[in-house]
Amino acid sequence: MSKDLVLSPRLLVAAVSAFAGIVEVERWAQPAIWAQMVKRQLGVPLEGRWDAALVQHCGYWSHYDHEEDRSGWPVPQAATAEDFAKWGKRLGLLRTDVAPGDILLQFNPRQKAFVRAGVVVRVLAYGWWTSNRPYVDVESIEGDAGPRGELAGGEALRVSRRLSPRTGDRFLRWCEAGTGEGGDAAGAAA
Repeated sequence: MSKDLVLSPRLLVAAVSAFAGIVEVERWAQPAIWAQMVKRQLGVPLEGRWDAALVQHCGYWSHYDHEEDRSGWPVPQAATAEDFAKWGKRLGLLRTDVAPGDILLQFNPRQKAFVRAGVVVRVLAYGWWTSNRPYVDVESIEGDAGPRGELAGGEALRVSRRLSPRTGDRFLRWCEAGTGEGGDAAGAAA
């Protein structure tokens, strides 16, 4: 990797923002077809949601070094939010605090699993629910979301989301991983 390119949350935010703008404003050609192409290149099942595929694609290409013909994106192939969480846990990169550029991982307590991945583009507010649980409001860009932020909505959108680490939500601080683990295997797909 050239000395000029370092892991940068700003690069990821810029890349994912470009996709949200295209889908929201111009209704870009069939997001589901794009998602299938990326999933095929990642070697993951074509069925299912594509929130993780969008993150993987944007991470890979936002850290691509054209001189060296490879990406410095450190995350290995992640097809789901659970895949991101397992990798982050193994490397000690899951956080309860949030920063722009983190990968948000929304946890479903009933399923006991992470069910959504997106990119935090800004932190909006912190607060407390009446049950004395802290929360953080973020603006994120998520793939396969619906107009109200629901799962499997078929679009890449900006979403305002309230998350609570106390209920299991986490933020993947991928930029602290260094380069090399994911590299080109992480997402030639993308």
